[in-house]
Amino acid sequence: MSESGTDSHALSGAALAVALGGGTEAGLLAAYDAYGPDLFGYAEFLLAGRSDTDGTDQAAAAVLDALLVATGTAGELTDPDRMLPWLLALTRNECLRRGAGAAAEDEAAELGRRGLGPFDVAALLGFAPASLPGRVAPEHAPPDWLRAELAALHEVLEAGLHPG
Repeated sequence: MSESGTDSHALSGAALAVALGGGTEAGLLAAYDAYGPDLFGYAEFLLAGRSDTDGTDQAAAAVLDALLVATGTAGELTDPDRMLPWLLALTRNECLRRGAGAAAEDEAAELGRRGLGPFDVAALLGFAPASLPGRVAPEHAPPDWLRAELAALHEVLEAGLHPG
């Protein structure tokens, strides 16, 4: 269960990917209904140190921008049931564009509170799961094929956020 108190996302990840990928208002609302509290809470966490603008307004704008980015690519997700980590990554990038930042350990803890496991946290933050303090023992580090998949996912996310 996430910190938002929602543990049931009404639509499956696949259904949300189709709805969101269609670029309709209904798709955006479905994605927001399912994940909005987690996305907004994470954005507020990342933007908390901003003194030059209203963090709440910036968090809302970052979530909206992340969902708009998602509308163009949600249908291409290879594993739509991993929608939350993907949307959190998009939200993080939108917050970073706004000058947000947090210590990696604090951010990892925040993502854990939002329901992400150590591998999702590591993929989102761009470091090896074994380097998460107290999270994953070195003998449980992912195999090379999984590391390659995580790297490929990172590249896809970056390409989607910064189209050439």
